Amino acid sequence: MKSQNSFSRNLGVVLSVLVLGLFLFRPLVAAQAPAKHKQAQKPTKQKTAPEPVWDLVISGGMVVTMDAPHRILENGIVAVQGDLIVAVEPPTPAANDKYTHAAKQLIDAKGKLVLPGFINGHTHVPMTLFRGLKDDVTLEEWLTKFIFPAEAKNVNEEFVRWGTRLAAAEQIRGGITSFADMYYFEDAIAEETKAAGMRGVLGETILDFPAPDNKNNEAMLEYTEKFLKRWQGDPLIHAAVAPHSMYTCSQATLQDSAALARKYKAPILIHVAETKKELNDSREKNGNTPVQYLDKLGILGPDVLAAHCIWVDETDRKILAQRQVGCVHNPSSNMMLASGVAPVIEERSAGIAVGLGTDKWTWRRSCRRSQKSTRERWARKLSSRWPPSRARGPSIWKRKLALSKWARKPTLFCLALMPPMLRRCTTSMRNWLMR
Repeated sequence: MKSQNSFSRNLGVVLSVLVLGLFLFRPLVAAQAPAKHKQAQKPTKQKTAPEPVWDLVISGGMVVTMDAPHRILENGIVAVQGDLIVAVEPPTPAANDKYTHAAKQLIDAKGKLVLPGFINGHTHVPMTLFRGLKDDVTLEEWLTKFIFPAEAKNVNEEFVRWGTRLAAAEQIRGGITSFADMYYFEDAIAEETKAAGMRGVLGETILDFPAPDNKNNEAMLEYTEKFLKRWQGDPLIHAAVAPHSMYTCSQATLQDSAALARKYKAPILIHVAETKKELNDSREKNGNTPVQYLDKLGILGPDVLAAHCIWVDETDRKILAQRQVGCVHNPSSNMMLASGVAPVIEERSAGIAVGLGTDKWTWRRSCRRSQKSTRERWARKLSSRWPPSRARGPSIWKRKLALSKWARKPTLFCLALMPPMLRRCTTSMRNWLMR
């Protein structure tokens, strides 16, 4: 019994020593082992993707650069930061690492064209809602008997907004990102243009007779000044003054409009020398051509964008070049109304900057006839120099085989590039459907 008690006491002492030793020597053991422990637990270094730097990168497409050497880059790379294109480069490994691997948004444009947005130099966007109103008349008859009465009866702010939305959708689909417009309720057009993400040089129309939005000249100028003030400094909207033409505006109206525009350093949009009648009337009334008359009034300058400029002689072209006036060629509109053909080659040779425009959206017919049929008929009007009503002629569909080379509809504007075999099949199917 005594020996058992002794054994129990000795065991208790041993256990107490072991427990005490564990607590006393644990920090020492932990201090001596960290090197080996840390070496075992050291994480392996992993390669991480770079932080996104570029807001948008487009890669893999055929890039039409429009730079001085006119480079076309197969599988090129375009990088965008904010609202600026910061790089256009060929697909080198270094460019891929720098741009495509560091993009917040990456667009694979394989099989597509990537090119700068087109600019519609002259249009009246809400007139999409007047499409197909009247064909085969002269400009004067078209305006005075059909367009001006229709506008007086139908155009209000809601009309303008819906017409602008439709035109914006059609322009974006066609690769147009910027346009110059002149119409009424231009403030509403500006709002819809900005909402669509497009850039617009937008001119409030000024006339010598009541317009849908303002009923007298004083009200037009007052509205236009407020319009100019509101949109000053906007990154997308460039407000402008748009005296309609020399045949709808008096000398005082033209000069007041130009003075207002220059007060706010705004562009001036105006129709110039669109028809032979305008030229003849100007010579009879003013003793000179429309260009020379506007120059005499001090209207012309580098801030002027002149639509049409068809009936201009050599003296006119020298004046336009000296004043650095921009001219806009509107071939489809001019064909429809048989107004003539702008001497673009001569204008460019004289040093005039020339752009392209759609002008009146009313000429674009819907499903009633194809574009090729319509344009063939317009070309016949123009080549014959007949009055528009006499140039109708037989339908193109009766002579489809003779004009079959026109059947292929061009594809451009950042659309998918179709393989030749598929393109031939598509053309054949289109011809079959339109028999």
